[in-house]
Amino acid sequence: MRLRKGLLTASGHMEAECSNITFTVEFKMINLPANDTNTTGRQLWGVEAGYVIVDIDLEAVDFTFEGNVWADFINMFQALYMPLAVEGVEIAMIEQLTNLLPEQLNFYFYEIDGYLVAFDDKMPKFEQFIMDMSASSPI
Repeated sequence: MRLRKGLLTASGHMEAECSNITFTVEFKMINLPANDTNTTGRQLWGVEAGYVIVDIDLEAVDFTFEGNVWADFINMFQALYMPLAVEGVEIAMIEQLTNLLPEQLNFYFYEIDGYLVAFDDKMPKFEQFIMDMSASSPI
């Protein structure tokens, strides 16, 4: 990390143990229109995010500035900026899990149009095996 304000520049490094970062994500199943929904009524599975909880243990995070004259002075105020830094990481993770992940999964479902080829050509007994990930549209 590098912060620059006028003539002052500070660099830092942030580490956290993965065992002390917990996140809980709820995904809701939704229907997405397939390429042939108008003619067959077929729908694809999709997801949207429900609640997302991210918790980073402040005691497990080590964040110090190093590399210039002002680093030791800035480190004296670690108790003031540490909660803000961790909160920023938590907010970024929540935004990614809420917005980007469902968008990527739904794009993948659109891309395969609900048909997943589970095995490649190297498995001759299963070469025709296709998983249909679509659902009938309620009328």
